[in-house]
Amino acid sequence: MIKVMSASGSAEAVVSIGVTGTPPLKATFQERQLQPERITVRYRYQAQVDTDGWTHHVWTRVNVVVDGPRILKPAADGSQRLGVEVLRYNPVFEDLPEWLVKLADEFRPSGDIALVSV
Repeated sequence: MIKVMSASGSAEAVVSIGVTGTPPLKATFQERQLQPERITVRYRYQAQVDTDGWTHHVWTRVNVVVDGPRILKPAADGSQRLGVEVLRYNPVFEDLPEWLVKLADEFRPSGDIALVSV
């Protein structure tokens, strides 16, 4: 008879969000500003069992990437101009802006994952 003492596994989910009206961000490794258009958030799933035997389904934010066009100098009438160059914001060593953390948390998956054998 086989007795399973513990088991673990992980899975990932990627959520892509189209946005408008967000604050500009500074592109990674550049001095240029970008206007966010697409936010991609990667989450990792981990099932955790507490000491009472209850399973908790935890989704942790792993990575956030923001893509959008470069912000150019304002037009003569003061309106925003956007370039065709798409820049990327991919923070590695810095904290995310509060609005981005809240948005990523809003789209965090919930619940468990069923692994199906074939």
